[in-house]
Parts: sequence; structure tokens; C-alpha cells
Amino acid sequence: MNVLTRTAVRWIALRTPLPWAHNLPTRPEIAQGRGGTAPADWDRDCSELREFIVSFSEREQFGVHPIFGAMSKSDWLIWGYRHVDHHLRQFGV
Repeated sequence: MNVLTRTAVRWIALRTPLPWAHNLPTRPEIAQGRGGTAPADWDRDCSELREFIVSFSEREQFGVHPIFGAMSKSDWLIWGYRHVDHHLRQFGV
């Protein structure tokens, strides 16, 4: 990605109340059936998601975001909240 994406777009995505765009393609490395996990048992999947959300918030180290590049822990926690919120709204939860 370019410097505009890693600065201005990241700032807008993380620091403004603007809703995230819908229908953007999933990154290939995390798409279900490719790099991500396929849906299985609903109750187990929901339980694993809740556990992942808690463990994500307790992390001290994060990788490099595929679009926004290196981010601080604070940026990652905001991104995590916004990402989950985006999908919950997407499905009307």
C-alpha cells in the first residue's frame, strides 16, 4: 500500500465515526476456505470468537496490518473494536 493508505486512510478508519465500507473483498490470506477458517459448529465458533476477542485485547505484540502497515497497540485495539462492530452491524446484531 502507499503512504496515503498508511496514514490518512488509517486515521479516518480508526479515528472518525464514519462507518466502514461494505462489500469490500476479503483479504485472500484470511478468506474462509483459503487462509481463514471454514464455518463449523455455530456455538463452538461463537465461543472461540469470544475467547479470541478477550485474548486480542490482552496482547502486547501485533503483526503488521496488510493495509495500514505497522500500528501501535492502541491502533490495533481500536481496529479490533471497529472491525467487530462493523460485522455485527452488517448482520444486524
